[in-house]
Amino acid sequence: MNPYSLGEGVKRIALLFVLFALPVTAPAGQTGSTPAASSPAQNNGPEITTQESQPSFSIRYQHNEVILRVVVRDRKGQAVTNLHQEDFRVFDHGKLQTITHFSLEAPGVPAAGAGGPAGGAAVSGNVPAATAPAPINLPTRYVGIFFDDIHLAFGDLSQTRAAADKYLNSNLKPGDRAGIFTSSGQSQLAFTDDRAKLHDALMRIVPRPIAGGSAHECPTLAPYQAWEIDDHQDPTALSIAESDALYQCCAGNTPCMQEDANYIENLSRRIVESSDLESQYVFQGLERLCRVMGTFVGQRSIVMVSPGFLAVNQTFQLEQVIDQALRQNVVIGTLDARGLYTASFYDASTEVSGNPANFAQKQQLEDLYQSLSGDVLGSIAGETGGTWFHNKNDFNEGFRRAGGLPEAYYVLAFAPEDLKTDGRFHPLKVTLADNSDHFSLQTRKGYFAPNKLEDAATVAKEEMEQMVFSEDETQPIPLELRTQFFKGATGDARLVVVTHVDVSHLRFRKANDRNLETLTLVTAIFDRAGSFVTGEQKQIDLRLLDSTLTRLVQNGMSIKSESSVKPGTYLVREVVQESETGQIAARNSQVEIP
Repeated sequence: MNPYSLGEGVKRIALLFVLFALPVTAPAGQTGSTPAASSPAQNNGPEITTQESQPSFSIRYQHNEVILRVVVRDRKGQAVTNLHQEDFRVFDHGKLQTITHFSLEAPGVPAAGAGGPAGGAAVSGNVPAATAPAPINLPTRYVGIFFDDIHLAFGDLSQTRAAADKYLNSNLKPGDRAGIFTSSGQSQLAFTDDRAKLHDALMRIVPRPIAGGSAHECPTLAPYQAWEIDDHQDPTALSIAESDALYQCCAGNTPCMQEDANYIENLSRRIVESSDLESQYVFQGLERLCRVMGTFVGQRSIVMVSPGFLAVNQTFQLEQVIDQALRQNVVIGTLDARGLYTASFYDASTEVSGNPANFAQKQQLEDLYQSLSGDVLGSIAGETGGTWFHNKNDFNEGFRRAGGLPEAYYVLAFAPEDLKTDGRFHPLKVTLADNSDHFSLQTRKGYFAPNKLEDAATVAKEEMEQMVFSEDETQPIPLELRTQFFKGATGDARLVVVTHVDVSHLRFRKANDRNLETLTLVTAIFDRAGSFVTGEQKQIDLRLLDSTLTRLVQNGMSIKSESSVKPGTYLVREVVQESETGQIAARNSQVEIP
């Protein structure tokens, strides 16, 4: 696990940034000067003020912009990569929407700019330029193996565990990182490239059911039968349970407590509550894992191993997992641990309890239960761009397919028109403009409306966070970075990051005699493994007089930050957003501290 964390590793950085004490280079033949004490700036407040804070990379389960990942395949199953924004149609509740974002992603191709600085000068102490460190080769892929140990039986777990071990040994490439995670939260291992640790973590996973089902209850009720009784008051499901109670619990003797309808309804409610609790643990574990992976730079995928489970009461939680995966750019593949499924009624090794006269009806309930249990795995994979491997026993092949990323996919987004904050589910439909039947589309099926709208500041903050953890560099506002370190007696180093902003590209708003603009700067430092180490966020409010603005347009503006880090190789990422137009600029640099 990375020794730094958001809670412990983030150090307070002093911003050496005072009104007109900015390190601005004056033009040739001139001397940079500050206004005299009697300047009008003093009468109307300072021209530049700053606020410092630690960056908070928080989670938002709802957002006004809906994100979709669309995998388009031809009749041969090959990914289609020559489509454009105008080729797609997105319908929300049957209403055509305006696409606000469109991109084609090819996970198999490394992102531009990954693995090194982007041209900004980097000074590492007194190290000569000729001996500057080689570019940082950040991990290009993170794979999380997520075992649903709450629902997995030992036999299924044993087989899939061995397949996972083989998959990691044969498919991890140099620089890849893998982690072991579980729905119970036990026997987990943070992302690493240590094969021995991964093997040991896999072998420690055991079934960990957290709630008692109906296995030791009388009569025995499957979760779906219990749900039909508790949620729908289904008379057929209740009649079967009463008949089974007489046969299984009462031995034909009446009156019998278990045959009472109230007893069966109460039992059904307990089973449904236990089933819902187990499902919640799975979804919460997946959400946490997506959130962690969102802080990494590189490809991000999860292989979820589960026999499936009933989630008819958890559609909102299911959608949150899908939404979180899309926002954090995580693809989830699912592997059905049941393999080639055989219903218990046809499995001679399985004892079927209850009245034999009910077997045909119970078989129908069991088939529905197994189908719905698998559907949740299909939804998670299908709506995040992953592969659902099911109804097959070749788990080695299953891991290869579920762990693979689509060759290419399209990322679309839209801001729903006339969105009501009622929390209702909105079905989505994505089609191609020519309604071609030559292609198949795999994408998201819907989303839940928020209970309240997010304001513009919240939207801007999320865009900023996404850019911080992106590999991309963009220069609508030209930036230059310089780094320098100073080692102390304790071995730690003081890392100085200087960001030079080209003020001429900012869009000021005039108000009386002032030129108004606000800059938000995030300095993020990542270690060689691509993990976030430390960072700082600054908000700089500019209320410049014309004379000051003229000088800064000519010379630019430099902002200095400092932090304490251990010896090592680091990637420094600076992200700047200006308030008037919302433009975001990002630049990378690197430093090696011996």
